[in-house]
Amino acid sequence: MAPNNPGSNYFHALTLLYHLMIHADDEVDPRELKMGEIMLEREGMNRVHFFKQVKEFDDLKRNLIYDRCLVYLKKCNVDQQMTCIAWMVIIANADGFMAREEWAIIHRIYHKELNLNLALIMALQREINAAVWVS
Repeated sequence: MAPNNPGSNYFHALTLLYHLMIHADDEVDPRELKMGEIMLEREGMNRVHFFKQVKEFDDLKRNLIYDRCLVYLKKCNVDQQMTCIAWMVIIANADGFMAREEWAIIHRIYHKELNLNLALIMALQREINAAVWVS
């Protein structure tokens, strides 16, 4: 579980990534929003603070959100980075498929920016999914 500290690098990275994912294909799907709620609960994040931050990001340009996200992700440890990406895969797939724009963001971050192992991310994504649907 992530630190329940709204000021943590992990919290900021997840919040920024979530905003990027739900807006990646310019269509915010209610199932992606629902999965965000599940992520908050599973990660022990403060709902009010989270959605306040997400709303504030609406006024920022996508490239600025992306750049800020990378700053926070690079301050996280590898396990936190992989968990962030795993959650983004889950959220991107929440509406039944992953849009090309969502995959492009995920791929760029995990592969080009952070050099993370996709197989480990996918295993973690399956683990999180299993825990989510058992609860």
